[in-house]
Amino acid sequence: MQRKLLAFTAIIGVLTGLGIWQQDSLLGWWHVRQLAASDEASRDDVIARLLVLDDPSGWILDQLRAADDRAAANLQAGIVALAREWGVGDPRGQRLAEQLRRRFDSMGSAGRTASLRSASALLRGKATPSAEMVQTLSDLLLAAQQEPDQTTPTLVLAGDMAERIPPGQCLDMFRELAFRGLKSSDAEARLGAIQLVLREPLRKQDDLLRKLVPLLKDSDPTVRKGAVLALSPRPQLMGEDDLLPLLHDSDAEVQMVAELALRSRGLDDTHLELARLVSDQRPQSRLQVLHYLHRSGDLDANIWLRRLMADPAPAVRAAAVRASSKQPGDFADRLRELSRQDPSPTVRQLAGHYLQDAPPKR
Repeated sequence: MQRKLLAFTAIIGVLTGLGIWQQDSLLGWWHVRQLAASDEASRDDVIARLLVLDDPSGWILDQLRAADDRAAANLQAGIVALAREWGVGDPRGQRLAEQLRRRFDSMGSAGRTASLRSASALLRGKATPSAEMVQTLSDLLLAAQQEPDQTTPTLVLAGDMAERIPPGQCLDMFRELAFRGLKSSDAEARLGAIQLVLREPLRKQDDLLRKLVPLLKDSDPTVRKGAVLALSPRPQLMGEDDLLPLLHDSDAEVQMVAELALRSRGLDDTHLELARLVSDQRPQSRLQVLHYLHRSGDLDANIWLRRLMADPAPAVRAAAVRASSKQPGDFADRLRELSRQDPSPTVRQLAGHYLQDAPPKR
């Protein structure tokens, strides 16, 4: 009996020791199951309990493989929170990056998205990524760019990497991802590509920035706004003619950033009002520019009249021709062109008439 009692006590001790040793693992498994099934109100509490454990990331990644949409969203929030908590300076962060790359190919779409967003979260801290970390994340990017449904999180990860790794590393891959993203049919991906182009290694490359100009007419307002902000410091790539139509954009924020861009180029309130009028779709509004020029003697009429002489409406072109005779400046070249080539007989006749009265060139 004594031997049996001693043996039983020893077994209990061993099991107790194993239980303590495995406590974090068991708690991690349990909390991850809770996280997968949690609702929005309880999710943050479960994640907070996961954050105090040593490393429950393996359990989350295991669950992600077969998770439905709601569970995947919860698990993604959990793994991203762990990655943000650890960062690249924590050994657990390096281990997580290795797991993300190793498991990526066997993950479903939700798991791949979670993996890429977790990798981005690792880079949000202040620690400098090691060479090993950079290599692991580069390998993850190479794998991810083969997945069309992962374009947006791939671009976000590329942007975060571009900010944190030594200049020049992975540059060709970043450029290729940006070119692809700008052509994407998905607005979120196009916006992600714009943000990638603005990262330090890419923001001075004019061939990339030129690809943003067509996005000023994008169907999505967030993309149009992003393109304006990206190109504002580059007047040689985005001229005033590109910005003027955006003063009438259907989105108020696009209008605002277009106005700010024009102000940064020296336009004051009066110039902005003229810019709004001259770019208005209604001919009667464009004609009001002539009233401004007539009332104000300190405006340079040349640029505004030349624009109105090229207006699509014959009535506006005709009015601009008449006004040119009352404004200082040499308009003979434009009048000569209109008298010969304008599609409107009335404009041709008026231009020829006022050309005779135009002062000779000096």
